Amino acid sequence: MKRMNLLPAVFCMAVTSQAVAASPTTSTQYAYNAQGQITRMDGADGGTFSYDSKGNLTSWTLPSGEVFKYLNYTTAGLPGSIVSGPAAWDLTYSADGEVTQLLSRSNPVVISTMAYNASGDLTRLSHPDGSALEYVYDDARRLKSLINGLGEKVHFTRDAAGNLTTTTYTRTNGSVTAVDRARYDEKNRLIADEQSSNKFQTFEYDLAGNLKKHTDALNQVTHLEVDALGRKIRSTDPAGGSIETRYDAQGNVASITDARGLKTSYLYDHMNRVTQIDSNDAGRQQLAYDARGNLVRLTNAKGEQVDMTYDTQGRLLHKRYPSMPSQDVQYVYRPDQVQTDVITVDTTESYYSYDKQRLLIQSSSFVDPSGKRTTVGNQFNYDRAGRSTGWSGPSGKVIYTRDQAGQIASIHYEFNSKTYSVAKQVKHLPFGPVSEIVWGNDSVSNRYYDQKYRLTGMSAGKTGGSFSYDATGKLTNRKLPGSSQSYTYDARGQLLTETDGTTRTAYTYDAAGNRTQARKTNAQTGALLNQQTLAYASDSNRVIGKDGVALRSDANGNLVDVNNGRVYIYSAENRLQEVLDKQNRKIASYLYNAAGQRKVAYKFSAPSTTPSYATHYSYNQNGQLIARQEYDSAGKLSRAATWIWIDQLPVAQVLLEGFNLATPRVSVFYLHADPLNTPRIATDRLSNMAWLWASDGYGNTPPLELPSADSPAPSLIALRFPGQYDEVESALYYNYFRDYNPDIGRYMQSDPIGLAGGMNVFSYAGGNPTSFVDLLGLAMSGQGTSSAGPGGFPQGGLDNRAGPAGKTVAQKLVDYVVKSGVKAAAQAAANSLMAGAGHYVNQPYIAGVKLALYSEGLGGCDGNGNCSDTREPPYQCRP
Repeated sequence: MKRMNLLPAVFCMAVTSQAVAASPTTSTQYAYNAQGQITRMDGADGGTFSYDSKGNLTSWTLPSGEVFKYLNYTTAGLPGSIVSGPAAWDLTYSADGEVTQLLSRSNPVVISTMAYNASGDLTRLSHPDGSALEYVYDDARRLKSLINGLGEKVHFTRDAAGNLTTTTYTRTNGSVTAVDRARYDEKNRLIADEQSSNKFQTFEYDLAGNLKKHTDALNQVTHLEVDALGRKIRSTDPAGGSIETRYDAQGNVASITDARGLKTSYLYDHMNRVTQIDSNDAGRQQLAYDARGNLVRLTNAKGEQVDMTYDTQGRLLHKRYPSMPSQDVQYVYRPDQVQTDVITVDTTESYYSYDKQRLLIQSSSFVDPSGKRTTVGNQFNYDRAGRSTGWSGPSGKVIYTRDQAGQIASIHYEFNSKTYSVAKQVKHLPFGPVSEIVWGNDSVSNRYYDQKYRLTGMSAGKTGGSFSYDATGKLTNRKLPGSSQSYTYDARGQLLTETDGTTRTAYTYDAAGNRTQARKTNAQTGALLNQQTLAYASDSNRVIGKDGVALRSDANGNLVDVNNGRVYIYSAENRLQEVLDKQNRKIASYLYNAAGQRKVAYKFSAPSTTPSYATHYSYNQNGQLIARQEYDSAGKLSRAATWIWIDQLPVAQVLLEGFNLATPRVSVFYLHADPLNTPRIATDRLSNMAWLWASDGYGNTPPLELPSADSPAPSLIALRFPGQYDEVESALYYNYFRDYNPDIGRYMQSDPIGLAGGMNVFSYAGGNPTSFVDLLGLAMSGQGTSSAGPGGFPQGGLDNRAGPAGKTVAQKLVDYVVKSGVKAAAQAAANSLMAGAGHYVNQPYIAGVKLALYSEGLGGCDGNGNCSDTREPPYQCRP
């Protein structure tokens, strides 16, 4: 329970949390001045606060010593400047106290200017690059339309209660490109949401307002049950499988039982923090915390520990692995807040540098096969609005230009002082995906969509592809050069069959979604061509056999042997660390950075224990793979590749070969991706197909690699499903936080985020890899996973339309810091203080408020489709 005590000192108050009488207690104390303003907040997170004679907040000092200063107050009591270390921002207000301009003093760039109507509603948000968004309201001051700098529009129609019922996207000429519809009941609850044209998923509620039934557009029904407190206790899927949730006396989730009857249990401390997780999938995990609530020790089922220490700001300083000291990680931060954060792992160091606007510049160094330390630097560039204009590194330079809507309009690539046009012109649908690309060789690729912004067709050089869907948005047909696939699904939405002109593959699953069989037959005669059978443990979802041959896992659930001639070794955090052959000779080893990204792969030629070559990987601000450099045994750069993206869409791979020549050979391949942004076709400078990946549903088909116009050698296109990279030595697809095995259609490791990523911690994309993806190896996303408007999957552009977000940012600067009082600001800051906060994102924290200095539209959305000023690029949201 929680109780509040007023102490004898008039202006002091303490809040004490206590789980049970015998448990320890923690307290947070507040001190106030004579005017009732808070001057100190102690406890886990807090600080001291100072005011001027007029009661204006003048400074906030964090426990770490970092100071935020609020200066130059207007006569209306609004701060004219905010200063944090070397960074400073000046604010200009209208007569009504609305922020009209935000100016960076340390780097003279106008972040944005805002205009308002007489009612104080934001009507225009302008960026210094000339792009702008206009907001139109109805008589009830509700957002009616959003217009970008190109004149394209999103129009919002609402019912009498103000619920958004129709969202319409139109071109400048008024033609409609996409429509999204929804219906609400008399209590303003969502009861129908359109999945396809005039085909809706529906929602039913009990008398208490709890969701009890969900029916998709194909009439597949999921039932939900809650207890007397409205907590979900049972979910029954369309096939009759049930998931049950139980709670402890404090209301914490005590256990979750899947459809096979397998239980995951949780224990908590007196602060309701998880201290133990018991699961036969991942084994027992134990967690310990310090007084500030930081996780300081994690012990896995193998008894391996990870010990963590933090500074006073809650930033991670060390991660130590007693069982593997060579994997210890050290973090170094510069105190001036213009960080050069150094992360040291074994022989690798990663540097994360930021300018005064906290915009990222990244580089790293590692020991190459010759034993020499080699530094690989990447410089990220931005325009005056803080939008990315490209990057540069050893693999070349990528340059973006943007249109009046802030969207990428053209792309160039530079290497050795020579410029290559990758995309001369890029067009987008209104607030939506890429619709046309004029490539550097003057060929044109068109991408066609339905009115849910789902890709229905594409031209790719001299060829192309087409796609169709069922009423719920699942892919039913895919046509690529020389290939035509059709798909069916079971009641749970799992891939059931895939059929081409000659073969048919049928998949079966158990109640927990484990794939038990893949049976390929002749599509005409039914004759068996091939069959794979997988067996699972009776007390877990671990795979223990393939076609009668035993497979081995370690105590943490990591697959060690999958009968492919390799043995896999994992770190204490379940990252793939080494690959051995059957004679226990090293084939490959891997190093990762603090963001979880694989930075270096060493390759070995047995029996030698010295690397024959090393591959260094680079990533952009969104975590996408942008470059690979290969170094030979002498430590010389031998081959490199660059990947170019438009938002989540891969559009080109540049291959650099022949570094031993006077002029290395440069080959540009244009990539053509399917509805999930999986590259399927690559064309060369003559528009001929140089690569084709017409894979089976689970990606277990090798690509067709052809000679290109630039080289007789095959084009080495390494991207696979979104977020994945083909790693030849391991025979796996590296997928950020985990490794995917396309042969058995599941991950090699248990999900690092546990059941938060799905009820089956080994499953890839919920058993539906044709309609869903897992960008980070954590949780699936894809067609229909977001209720966020057309497509439900990132194609770029929709994250610019999150309502009057400019006012959100500006108003929070005022409301949290001034109007709502310091206490609210302090609480907001406490909520945002976490390890790494403000250091591995491109937004600084100012008084607990994220000031979006770089984001397109200065807004975004949360996972529920609600507008906020926290961007989630992989998802869309409705205003």
